[in-house]
Amino acid sequence: AARRLLGREPLRVRGLPTVSVQVGRLRGRTVVRVRQRLEGGGLLVLVQAADKPAAGAGPAHRASLPEARDEAPGEQARLVRRTGGITLTATAPLPEASLARLLDGLR
Repeated sequence: AARRLLGREPLRVRGLPTVSVQVGRLRGRTVVRVRQRLEGGGLLVLVQAADKPAAGAGPAHRASLPEARDEAPGEQARLVRRTGGITLTATAPLPEASLARLLDGLR
């Protein structure tokens, strides 16, 4: 479902283990949420949406990513990037500069 929605495999940071991949709705958009484990035990969360939905991408189960739930507590850095036709919002319990360097390892 994630590949169909994005038109490609979801983006991930090389070298970090993937904890989960979910497809659902967040703030009115169908998105893919990838969670990866950081070395210190925290989570990197990558919320991804295709700039243009892929052909054949159907609606996701509405309950899978509740819209009211905010993934990032106030102490987390949040960055938004566009890459390869995907808008990516990344959050992690890191300084913003460290999160930016980490995102250089996207694949």
